Amino acid sequence: LPSSCQLVDAEAAVLSELDGHRRNLLHYAGCRPSGSVLAWLLARLGEAQARRMAGQRDEEGKTPLLAACDEGSEEAVLQLLRSE
Repeated sequence: LPSSCQLVDAEAAVLSELDGHRRNLLHYAGCRPSGSVLAWLLARLGEAQARRMAGQRDEEGKTPLLAACDEGSEEAVLQLLRSE
């Protein structure tokens, strides 16, 4: 059986994966009308990993913050600004 540390490391790796457009989960959660998924992700990731992922640019050069701005998601913009 995997140890709890191995499970935490595996979860962190899955949460920080990039898709084919080089977007991470923060790119998608930040574009949702409700900020509940984004809030959960930011809390789950921890400060250092959330900050790193918030700075990742997709293939269009957009960070999750820029994607949230494009979608007009004020709640997501505020959450992402607090995570930086």
